Amino acid sequence: MKYDQLLYLAGPYSFSPEIAFERHAAYAASLLQKGFFIFSPILHNHQLAHTYELPKDAEFWQGYNKAMLLRCTELWVMLEPGWDNSKGTQYEIAVAIETNKPIKYITLYGNGLLRVTSTAPV
Repeated sequence: MKYDQLLYLAGPYSFSPEIAFERHAAYAASLLQKGFFIFSPILHNHQLAHTYELPKDAEFWQGYNKAMLLRCTELWVMLEPGWDNSKGTQYEIAVAIETNKPIKYITLYGNGLLRVTSTAPV
C-alpha cells in the first residue's frame, strides 16, 4: 500500500448517477487492488444523497469536495464520457491547479488495467 498518498478520484456524475456510481466503484476497486488509497466523493456521497434526499447537484457538494481534495495528495480524473463537460470534475481540476496538486488522468479497461497519464487528452 502507498501510505504516503491519498488520491482524490474525480469523474462525471450527473449524466446518470447510478451508472456513475458503478463506474466510480470499478475504478476505486482497481486502484485499491493496486495498493492505492483513494477518496471518491461519488462513492462516499451518492448513497447519502439518495437515502436522505440531499441535493445531487455539483454546487451543493462543492465546499465538501474542496475540503476533501485539499487533504488529498493528488487528483486523479476518470476519463469517462462527459468528464470534460462535468461541472464538478472541472471545478475539482481548477482547485487542483490553484493549489498546485498533481493531476493524473486515468482510463479503466474491462480487464482491470489502468492507463495513467499526466496530461489531459486533446
